[in-house]
Amino acid sequence: MHNLMKAARFDVIDFAEYGAEGFAYQLDRAPWNWAPVIVQLHGPLAMLTRHMGWPEKDSEFCRVGSFMEGTSIRLADGLTACSANIADFTAEFYGVERESIDVVHCGVDAEAFRPGDQQARLPARPTVLFVGNIAPNKGVDDVLEAILRLRSKYPGIRLQIAGKGDDDLEQNLRDRACTDGTESCVQFCGFVDRIGLPELYRRADVFCSPAQYEGGVANVYIEAMACGCPVVASTAGAAPEAVVDGETGILVPPRDVEATVRALDTILGERDLRGRMGEAGRRRVEDYFAMDKYILRILTAYQRTMERSLPRLRRFQAAAGCGGE
Repeated sequence: MHNLMKAARFDVIDFAEYGAEGFAYQLDRAPWNWAPVIVQLHGPLAMLTRHMGWPEKDSEFCRVGSFMEGTSIRLADGLTACSANIADFTAEFYGVERESIDVVHCGVDAEAFRPGDQQARLPARPTVLFVGNIAPNKGVDDVLEAILRLRSKYPGIRLQIAGKGDDDLEQNLRDRACTDGTESCVQFCGFVDRIGLPELYRRADVFCSPAQYEGGVANVYIEAMACGCPVVASTAGAAPEAVVDGETGILVPPRDVEATVRALDTILGERDLRGRMGEAGRRRVEDYFAMDKYILRILTAYQRTMERSLPRLRRFQAAAGCGGE
């Protein structure tokens, strides 16, 4: 940072999180190398410990990491959280004013992720899509179980799973499908890049990811809505900040397979409802989650950070007995 600041003057420095060199620079910041600092909060370590059990509460990693994180948060001139859920947790856990945290929900490229031809949205078989890490906390096993229970009503139903992750879990999912003789209704797509993702969303009847807990708003929800695809998500965490229950999709309690079955059945069974939800999701993205709206939110946060930084610098200068403009 020192070398960079010798070569250029920064109006604001945005650290992706406390470990992205933020902690070290903030401890070393003085009037002579001062620049306004904003720290992003994507998922505080303490939040992961509380809701997911990692890292373990009494582990050295948790103690040291939480100390570093809390110090960085308190020394920052500005804070951005990618959800109100994270902002509320951070304020409560680290004892900072909630008003000092700007909620900056992530944005999506609404041109790349957009609805396609309506005729292309009529697959030969009902299609449910899951995109994300294949991990227990993402709820993908619940999605598969729901699909298996819906086969009697929708014999041609198909689950597409796009993503990589826990090899053991993926094998368990494959074995579960094979045990029921239903391997043909599950397609493992592997990792799909951003070029290929929009087409998956466009061709799906519904996107389903009832995660046990998502601290922030997962990109997959807003990508699906941008493509006009209804969403089934969990009531836990920040998903409700993106998915409007009954309007752009349906929210279900985490780990509730029966609720997931009912939600998927409701959407798959009513074509008009799917259309209305898809259109409402696209409007929500255009009105709030599109990239130009996101850029305005982040620029506003930068401006507030610079305004908050100046009084702190002046207090620092006065305490150090040095002048400054």
